Amino acid sequence: MQSVAAAKKKVKTQEDFDLADVLATAAEPKKEKTAKSKVPVLTVSNEIKAKAAKIREVKGELDSLESMYETLSAEIVESVSPIREALCRQQGYQSSVRIPDTKGLSIGISWSDKYSKIGAENEKALREIAGDSFDEYFSRDMVITVKDMSEESLREIVKAVGPERFAQFFSVEKTFKPNTRFTHEQFTAFTQEQRQKLMQAGVKQNKPSIRVK
Repeated sequence: MQSVAAAKKKVKTQEDFDLADVLATAAEPKKEKTAKSKVPVLTVSNEIKAKAAKIREVKGELDSLESMYETLSAEIVESVSPIREALCRQQGYQSSVRIPDTKGLSIGISWSDKYSKIGAENEKALREIAGDSFDEYFSRDMVITVKDMSEESLREIVKAVGPERFAQFFSVEKTFKPNTRFTHEQFTAFTQEQRQKLMQAGVKQNKPSIRVK
């Protein structure tokens, strides 16, 4: 019979390992799951298939042209900006300029009076740069969002401000929009005639997007 000491020695020997190393020996390479798409594939005519193929072809050309357009636009703006800035210093602000091309025509470039939003945390830095001119060149803007638009909360707001003063502080635009249930059930809950009347009454779904993969 094996002694207790020998048994303990055997257990110790068996347990003297690095668990991570052992697991690594049994690890299998991760297999990419190819989930089957649940989007239904329609049975269509060859004419529609041809249009789908044409859309794919045009989309590829469009993406290439848009990329080229963006690159050329950025390059020409970078090139002419110093010239336009010098013109603004000499003759006053110019929001638009024209660039002649090699064919006797020209293209226009315009700078809008719109800027990206600047976070309130940057006010100190802006004030240090602009100094006393800060308030002359920068305007405060704020958007207040009501977290809860339930009727109960709205009553509390009206009560706090006062019904007679509510319109002094708030501008209300009341609209309707179909909900998700309508989107899912519109083809079964309403007849074609009813859906036509709903569209005439203002129900207009956004245009569907086409994705080319």
